[in-house]
Amino acid sequence: MAWTPFTQHSFLGWTLRGQERVVELLDAVVALRPHLCCDTRVHLRWELYNLSAEEEIATWLASGRIDLLAFNDHLASILERIGDRSKLNRYLQRTGMRANEFKILVRGLGARGDEVPAAIDRLAAVARENGVVMASHDDETPDMRRRYSAIGCTLCEFPVDIATADTSVELGDSVILGAPNVVRDGSHCGRLHAATSVAEDRCNILTSDYFYPSLLKAVFILVESGNADLPAAWRLVSSAPARAAGLTDRGDIVEGKRADIVVVDDSNPTLPRATGTFVAGRPAYVTRLGRA
Repeated sequence: MAWTPFTQHSFLGWTLRGQERVVELLDAVVALRPHLCCDTRVHLRWELYNLSAEEEIATWLASGRIDLLAFNDHLASILERIGDRSKLNRYLQRTGMRANEFKILVRGLGARGDEVPAAIDRLAAVARENGVVMASHDDETPDMRRRYSAIGCTLCEFPVDIATADTSVELGDSVILGAPNVVRDGSHCGRLHAATSVAEDRCNILTSDYFYPSLLKAVFILVESGNADLPAAWRLVSSAPARAAGLTDRGDIVEGKRADIVVVDDSNPTLPRATGTFVAGRPAYVTRLGRA
């Protein structure tokens, strides 16, 4: 769940990632959670320049509505793109704003950079007080990683280079890279190579990065390529992320834990299939004769 800085405008009453949509989603999760097969939790990605949202997010953290908080900063890349009409049009379609309005808004937000560090510290303090795990996104330098680690942000998601990832490892923090990176054999934007990072102990968690089938596929690619054996590769998508997220009651098949289990048909290792899913020991998904 991402929340962009552009929350005060809507398109036909609906903003793709605006405040109203976030509230609706949070309410829906609370209402539906008792009826869902899986343990569904909320990961809020807060854009740092969305300063007007700080107080509301702090309330959500304190009330238990947020299970993981990530610090995102995409404003610099947005400012770079608004001179390109085709890229600008994509933002205008999402926000329903006119080009001039949008440019004034993002430039105005950029001028508030001095306010951002204190807002980060305040929300991090609320997250720590309420036991909410934190992640930083696209850490650009070792110093940036040290800064986030110092405020209790223990997940380093998509560090941009080897030095930053290595700093996270030295600090004892988790390094998260994308499973699609493994599947395509490289980053789509020229950053760290996930499979190599796994082999060199520079990455200990894989995330689906919006393409959910990639998690299962990546495990078997890592094994086939010799970058990890099966137990090590599976830890990247099971016990390691569970521990990093503070979910110590799952992630391993061990007596006394939740019995969250995925049954995998790997008879064709190039096309592994999940044939069954058990949540806390109860079947949530089972295939029969290859069909759900």
